[in-house]
Amino acid sequence: MVGETPVSSAFARWQISEDIENLTTLAGKNLKTLDPILRLIISMLDGTRGRVELADEILAAIELPLEERERFTAALPDIIEDQLTQIASAGLLVG
Repeated sequence: MVGETPVSSAFARWQISEDIENLTTLAGKNLKTLDPILRLIISMLDGTRGRVELADEILAAIELPLEERERFTAALPDIIEDQLTQIASAGLLVG
């Protein structure tokens, strides 16, 4: 289970800020990440945001037509939970 305010490795956040596709996991393996939502979530996991804050910032960061935005907003809690599980399984979370 992923905690309330998860933290991804600072190195992975830096790699995303430098637009590097392959992120280095805490086990030292390279992980290719192309999904923009996944990369956005990893970049925001500095321990200061819970799931509600993540959702708010994701919605602020992306542009979608109104009809798609409503569906995306409704699905976002599940998307975030799935992505956090993937991030944890990949070895990108600290602690």
